[in-house]
Amino acid sequence: MFKLLKYLRPYKGRAIFMIFLLFAQVLGTLYIPTLTAAIVNKGIVTGNVNEVWRIGGMMLVVAIDK
Repeated sequence: MFKLLKYLRPYKGRAIFMIFLLFAQVLGTLYIPTLTAAIVNKGIVTGNVNEVWRIGGMMLVVAIDK
């Protein structure tokens, strides 16, 4: 393991940035079902079309961002 880290030392900043992006992708992937549940519970059940559009827009941003 330490031999591998020796070769990664010049790319330390890129490796940290890659881990950050991977973490952001995982959070986005896990947030999509929560947004789907919110669309159903707050929009479809109550008949609030504006809420469906608002949460759907948030879902679109999260999906594109990941």
